[in-house]
Amino acid sequence: MLYRNFDHWNNLDCMRGLLFFVQRLDELTYKYTLDSYKAPTMSLPGLVSEASSLMSDAIFAKRDNAEKIVNSVEAIIEEIRVRIKGNWIAKSVSSLTIDDLLLFDRQDLKLDDLKRRFAVLDAELNDESYVIEIIENVVNLAADARQKKKLDFLAREFASLLQHRGVSREHINESLAEFFFTERQIKSPDDFRIFSQIVYPHHHRFQVIVGVSDIVASLDEDILRQRQMSLIDDEIEDLDFDLLDKFREDCGFDCLLIIFVSATDYNSAVSRAFSNFDSLCNFYRLFSHKEDIQISSVALAEQGCCEGIRKRVEAPENNMYFIRDMRRVKGASTLKRFNELITLDIGPDRIKIQNIINIHGMSLASNSQDIQLVNLWTCLETLAPSDHGSSKIANVVNRVIPVLMLGYYNRLVVNLLFDILRWDRRSFSKVLKSADTGQVFDIKEKFIEILTKKENEASLADLYTRCRDFELLRFRISSMADLLGDLKSAREKLASHENMVRWQLYRIYRTRNQIVHAGESPDFTQYLVENAHDFFDQSLLFCLELSAWKPRFDTFLSCFDYAEAQYREYKSRLKDGNKDDIVWVLPRPKDKSYVFQEPRES
Repeated sequence: MLYRNFDHWNNLDCMRGLLFFVQRLDELTYKYTLDSYKAPTMSLPGLVSEASSLMSDAIFAKRDNAEKIVNSVEAIIEEIRVRIKGNWIAKSVSSLTIDDLLLFDRQDLKLDDLKRRFAVLDAELNDESYVIEIIENVVNLAADARQKKKLDFLAREFASLLQHRGVSREHINESLAEFFFTERQIKSPDDFRIFSQIVYPHHHRFQVIVGVSDIVASLDEDILRQRQMSLIDDEIEDLDFDLLDKFREDCGFDCLLIIFVSATDYNSAVSRAFSNFDSLCNFYRLFSHKEDIQISSVALAEQGCCEGIRKRVEAPENNMYFIRDMRRVKGASTLKRFNELITLDIGPDRIKIQNIINIHGMSLASNSQDIQLVNLWTCLETLAPSDHGSSKIANVVNRVIPVLMLGYYNRLVVNLLFDILRWDRRSFSKVLKSADTGQVFDIKEKFIEILTKKENEASLADLYTRCRDFELLRFRISSMADLLGDLKSAREKLASHENMVRWQLYRIYRTRNQIVHAGESPDFTQYLVENAHDFFDQSLLFCLELSAWKPRFDTFLSCFDYAEAQYREYKSRLKDGNKDDIVWVLPRPKDKSYVFQEPRES
């Protein structure tokens, strides 16, 4: 969550709803946002298309495989039902009762009939009608800051639909920052409609120019032409050769290659061009394994079909990096602590943990999203101890979910605290001083006291006031206070999150299988990489913390068994306990330092 300057907004009091929406859309599309607050991987129309595609596979599959595919279809239909609930946009767009089209009877299943109904649903929820309805609703609600829950929903649907249509997250975020948070005067809610024209998912023809190794010049022209590529030479017309000479100097390559791609925006075009070039290089290296073909870290991209503006665009970043990371000093100290304390690396799983670490490192080193996803799933599958009574996917899901759920609320609180301190540490310090936190010394625990204790209502109100025009931060603090202040709300939110994680794990597994068995991957693979990486990191770090906490946790089986037992108790406490049980953390370790400390003076 970033605070951006909006001094050039006019009549702000008449656009506070729009300000919140824009701040939320900024967070949804920011690459380092916590996964819980990023745009959903699948839009509602995207889920319908995914289910329809699986139905086609099931119709032509053999019986055993068909049963597995139908299981996936059933899960996606349940996910659609959840997304439809309270979705007034879908109900406005559709002229039919959507629930009737989603009827699914496993005992009397007729896939052909179900597929036809989904074809109707797909036509009803067409992307264009859906996105236009969202834009119109945002404009209508822009003046009302009290409609934050509706605007939050609209922002999530808007971002996920654009991504589903191929608009890059970077393009949405960069365009939003340039349109709303620079010198442009924002005068009315209708400005959002104008912004939507910039990110609208039109497909264009792009020319992407990159610097490459000289060896590319030795490749046959037909090979390049078949891949919509061409070397740049003096015979090509309509090129600014002074600009190209400057680009050669900047990128450090004499040989320039032009790659033609179809995309919705400049970032997507450059990403697609780099991917196409990687495929060519990998094909070449089938026959010359030691050859290292390089490409520049920057490109010149031009929208050739209509706009005609040439832009300098950085090479796509590695999606494995889009995760909350430790700073160098913290990472080094954590490595030292685990190196000294954990027993997993000297126990029965010592070879397994090293292999997991190495495969994770391979994913970091690769720029291929397909390879990253396959490797991350291998990490998860190796990490999760086998249960011979269930399938591989069920085993991974059932093992990993307790770990992810136990840490869920703690991650949300820590993330929110980080956002507050980054925004205005001084204001938060004043709120802390005014709060009644008793003998609590840890800043996170003090923050929880402010959010949950009745005696700190005045301090919480003061924190809301200090948020000033940071509408998103105020909304997030208020939402967190509501969650941590009510056991029923906390249970419902946890159950909802568990379902979403479960569905996403199955989607990651299906995509992994699609890559491995069919040699194909969907456009949203890059976003699944981020989810898979986050799930893996949380799971492994939990095991490392547990092993460092008590040395008898020297196998992954013991770590995951502990998580399952602790999660059962945790859910029980959320039913019958008190609000202090909502944020679960591993108990603080006690070691022999208490016994062997220096004697205290009397």
